[in-house]
Amino acid sequence: MAKIELGPLSQFLDDGEIKDLLKALKKVGITDLPKSEEAGGKVGDELDDDVWTDFLDRLEAEDVGADLYLPVEFDGVIEVAGLKVASSHVLIDILDDIKDDLDVDPEEDEDADDDDDDEIEEEEEEDDDEDLRLKERLMKQVWRSLYAGAKSAIDRELPLFVKTG
Repeated sequence: MAKIELGPLSQFLDDGEIKDLLKALKKVGITDLPKSEEAGGKVGDELDDDVWTDFLDRLEAEDVGADLYLPVEFDGVIEVAGLKVASSHVLIDILDDIKDDLDVDPEEDEDADDDDDDEIEEEEEEDDDEDLRLKERLMKQVWRSLYAGAKSAIDRELPLFVKTG
């Protein structure tokens, strides 16, 4: 299961990795990171690995698929310490674009089911529809969790980390 967490860099990287990250960020024009040491925590529910992988494919197509999102603005993804690092600000922009594709209503209760009571004559079609609705709900859950996490990361000036496996 994938988990989304907020926290200071020191929670996710050791001192050497943080130095490497700062060097890599200088190459993309970022000279300083917010220094919040505020305690973070888990954001949203754990995410199904298969659904997260599908969602990550969408993010990678937009050049914002990463393991660590920083509350600073820069384009692209940099690799440090075996992690892909991107901007929370750019992630928010991409999530806003994806929102329409997924038909996400940010105000909608994530536990609300579509009340689709139409009778389907063939059981196989019903199973396929149910699987599709489940995947759509799970993709929306990933969107909501990432969006809430990225917003909180920016507001609290904390990195957002996606742990998989």
